[in-house]
Amino acid sequence: MIVEIKAVAHQQATPQAQLLNYLKATGIKVGLLVNFTRNKAEIKPMVLDFPEGRGL
Repeated sequence: MIVEIKAVAHQQATPQAQLLNYLKATGIKVGLLVNFTRNKAEIKPMVLDFPEGRGL
C-alpha cells in the first residue's frame, strides 16, 4: 500500500493522478490519499485494477 499525505486547502485532481501514477509505476494495487485541511482529514482510497489479461 502506498500512502500519500498532503496538506492543501482544496482537493485537486493532481494529487489523485500522482498517486495513480505511483501505483502504476510500482505495480502496487492499493493506495490511500490523505489530505489534511484546516478542520479535518480527507481520506480517499484508490485501487489500481486492470482487466484480466492487461497489464501496464
